[in-house]
Amino acid sequence: MIFSAYEGQQKDLQWVTVTLTVISTVLLIWRITNTITSRGWLGLEDVFVIMANIWLVLLAAFIYRSTTYGFGTRLVDIARDGGNATEALKSFWLTQSFYTLTNGFNKMAFLALYYRVFALKRFRQACIVLGVISVGWIVSYVVVCIF
Repeated sequence: MIFSAYEGQQKDLQWVTVTLTVISTVLLIWRITNTITSRGWLGLEDVFVIMANIWLVLLAAFIYRSTTYGFGTRLVDIARDGGNATEALKSFWLTQSFYTLTNGFNKMAFLALYYRVFALKRFRQACIVLGVISVGWIVSYVVVCIF
């Protein structure tokens, strides 16, 4: 079956998530430092990227937490290995909201960047419309995840 857990999946989820989150955070710090040095101020797109990174760190923390409780192993093996399936699923469920917020803020960052770079009136209007749609998508998906 395509979605069956494999041996070592739990550790793979942990190290890949932590490694990519650390790389992303280091690159963001580098980007923000260069932006402040060269431009002297942060744009709205930078604020959205910083917010996306905050949600990414929370996403990584809860993925790590869910794997600590047994996510990524076979359900029958969780209790035997000292895990807790309920806690693993709670943490996994929270990751859905953090994933949505991370992606949503990244979308908003791209739209804010396009809005700043391109001065065409129609293009900027399209960026605003897509931003409103994206905010609606973010809010609706988070509400669906929670309730």
